[in-house]
Amino acid sequence: MKSKDRFPAAKDFSNMFSNTTNKQRLQTFLKEEFANLAQTKPAVNFVYSVRHTCWNLSSGDRCKEFESHHIEVDIIIFFIYSHIRKSGILDPIVIDAEDTDVVFLSAFVGHNTEGLLAIKQKKGIINCRDLCPKDVADIIVPLHIFSGCDTTSGFYGHGKKTVYDKVTKSQEACSLLKQVGKQLPVTNEVIDHLAHLTIRYVYNDKSQQKSR
Repeated sequence: MKSKDRFPAAKDFSNMFSNTTNKQRLQTFLKEEFANLAQTKPAVNFVYSVRHTCWNLSSGDRCKEFESHHIEVDIIIFFIYSHIRKSGILDPIVIDAEDTDVVFLSAFVGHNTEGLLAIKQKKGIINCRDLCPKDVADIIVPLHIFSGCDTTSGFYGHGKKTVYDKVTKSQEACSLLKQVGKQLPVTNEVIDHLAHLTIRYVYNDKSQQKSR
């Protein structure tokens, strides 16, 4: 692709990145470009992470404290974020990502860690504590998993926003979700709570409402 060529459509990007070699070439290109930029800004540390390695492009040293072997990029983002905060740095941090998993995790992390965490979206930069109230942030991770994420299926005919609106308006539903993840392996009681949550608040079964 040349600078004068038509800007690729989303399908073109998808086809290009389905090739592993193209991904590796792009990663190498970005690392070199960021390294060149780092040389022009000596007062700023540029840290570049790809796969299982992380480099300080300003010094050329490995940043082993930021390296993670997790395969999910959203988990790696918050792994690095946690280490930045543990080092005592409380400066504002902005995440530039549109992935739904990252947005939901940002709401939880923003309310439960020190320092300002923000996320860049189309409308601008948003304080993650403004994504939802604190009481909703406390159940946002199990709610996100429950309503469908990268590793779990959603409910046919019931989008994430619909489920979110129903659950967050109910004190009972929020209370049921607070039990999720407290104990592993999951108990039969929690499984029963999730079944009730699904029947009553996702599929709106009137008979279940009356029986409860």
